[in-house]
Amino acid sequence: DRATWEKLHTLARAAISTEEQNRYYRSLQNVDDPVLARRTLDLALTEDRSTAQWFGIVSAVSDRHPVLAWDFARAHADALIAKVPAGGAFLTRNTYFPSVAENFSEAERADELETFVARKLGAEAGREAAKTAENIRFKAAFKVRVLPAVDAWVAVQVRRN
Repeated sequence: DRATWEKLHTLARAAISTEEQNRYYRSLQNVDDPVLARRTLDLALTEDRSTAQWFGIVSAVSDRHPVLAWDFARAHADALIAKVPAGGAFLTRNTYFPSVAENFSEAERADELETFVARKLGAEAGREAAKTAENIRFKAAFKVRVLPAVDAWVAVQVRRN
């Protein structure tokens, strides 16, 4: 609920140790309420934290809210990319958007990821996007292949009971 989110956020901002801060921020990233998830996403842009702390916020929120996190990442791509420090962060920039999209299991999202990354980061980032897109397409095909059998099995179990 909102009161708990506010308390955790206050504790995260007041925490002295990085470990304690991380614990509270991880709690904020795992909310079920989409309104609170959006507030957590906003922290990636507003909180003055180390790269290690803010960087995982959007991809962590995507575990429970993949569309919300993906839409946020695309809408704020320039601001998020600008927060990645120069020097040694090249790989990080290349993996950022794939990490947000990795929870999808619809083939059209794979295409969307590849197109977006190519347009926003260029061809050099395409390799990481392609790996994630391949995994998304695998999950999409798996759903098509396996879910009907699972549905049939569940229907048999329901009829038995």
